[in-house]
Amino acid sequence: MGTEAFAGDRSESLPVEHGHEHVAIGHTGGKEVGFAIPFQQPGGASIAVTWDAPGATPALPEASAQIASGVTPGPTGEERWSVTAYVGPYGQCIVQSAGQGGAVSRCVSRDAKPPASLSFTHAKANGMPYWLQSEIDTSVDHLDVAYSDGSTKHLTPTRVAGHAFVGLVVPVGLEVESVTTFDSSGRQLGVDTGDPSPAK
Repeated sequence: MGTEAFAGDRSESLPVEHGHEHVAIGHTGGKEVGFAIPFQQPGGASIAVTWDAPGATPALPEASAQIASGVTPGPTGEERWSVTAYVGPYGQCIVQSAGQGGAVSRCVSRDAKPPASLSFTHAKANGMPYWLQSEIDTSVDHLDVAYSDGSTKHLTPTRVAGHAFVGLVVPVGLEVESVTTFDSSGRQLGVDTGDPSPAK
């Protein structure tokens, strides 16, 4: 199981501490300058994104929840997909998995400020669907995702240990036109019209 090295001249892994199998430690000139408790991706490598000062005890409870799932076209037919959010001393992580394609993880540090909306790029899902998932500000109660065919996908964030997450797969042949966020009273918080399509 790997760990991500801390900026310095040496890093190492230690056995079980804080309930995790490995803790990455950074050293500079023989002096410990920080450590990280990595997130262990299910069936994959570990990821370290949150670094603590020596002697800190980040005794944060771990929690997880599936935030989205479904069935989409795949290379060999229909494939089941899912998105799961994890929160713990390592930070906040989102793991997407589909069929035989394995899992892909994305993590941010504990102090990362969540975005106010679900960011996206204007790109059509041609032949294969594409994923959108993110932590989102806890002030958001629900979102409306407008597709290019005029339909709307209504999303309610999944709450996990004081954080909020959303996720979906854009259907084949469609692109997202806008994402509108609302608070619990139904008041509109904002409209995100996305980033332009990448240059071809």
